[in-house]
Amino acid sequence: MVLVESPLLIARRARSGGGAGGRRVIVEAAGDGYVVRVEGSGAREDHAAGALQAVQAFNHALRDAARAGLTARPEPVELTVAALDAARRARTL
Repeated sequence: MVLVESPLLIARRARSGGGAGGRRVIVEAAGDGYVVRVEGSGAREDHAAGALQAVQAFNHALRDAARAGLTARPEPVELTVAALDAARRARTL
């Protein structure tokens, strides 16, 4: 179940989000833990036991995308443990 999803991150000069180099960062609930997935260029998947690990992996992926010259409008914001916990509670109600 997807809890948090970044906007599509693309190269600053791209004309649309459909071109090569697009990236999206997703946090999903996985049992008692989390999976942080990067889709698109630089694809990877990290398993996190707790919320803090998931938040750190999500924020690290956003910073990696920024270093690669990718951005989005609106600008992606770093995730907090409180926001991730709230998203998980909202999905389980």
